[in-house]
Amino acid sequence: MSLSPNTDRTAGGAKPLAPEAKPERGAAHEKLAIFIGDWRGQGAGGAGSEMTTRETYDWIEGRFFLETRFDQQVGKASHVGVGLIGYDAEARTYRLRMADNLGYARDYEVRDDGGDVWRFLGERERATLTFRGGRMNVRWEHRPDGGDWAPLCEFDAVNVRATAAH
Repeated sequence: MSLSPNTDRTAGGAKPLAPEAKPERGAAHEKLAIFIGDWRGQGAGGAGSEMTTRETYDWIEGRFFLETRFDQQVGKASHVGVGLIGYDAEARTYRLRMADNLGYARDYEVRDDGGDVWRFLGERERATLTFRGGRMNVRWEHRPDGGDWAPLCEFDAVNVRATAAH
């Protein structure tokens, strides 16, 4: 296997890179604060199964990225995972990388649709998150066979951290 000059990461054959500018926090990063909290919710998952969920979102030190963790019970099945949300200033886009206990690692474009609506857009899954005060509605859809979009789950959650602070 040979590596092209652009992908060779060995010390001897590495292609020189331009100096990297230090990232700077800005308003785009601060918009992610809408997610911060400890969200607890209920709803319905696949085939109408009852669902409970706990999702947390917190800044990583430096406040460039959010760490998210989720723990969902859908019927008798457990679905847990972690993710990282950040803003790419050069591409002017938000990104989310998630991994779960089912073995999936997914990448999503994250869009601020204005107001209190955000979207996670992936190749096989997508979600719409609508925030209203200390509440959040989350609706996931998926493409189980790679074709048309179908409902995956929907739940309403309350930010118990925000509630406890008031």
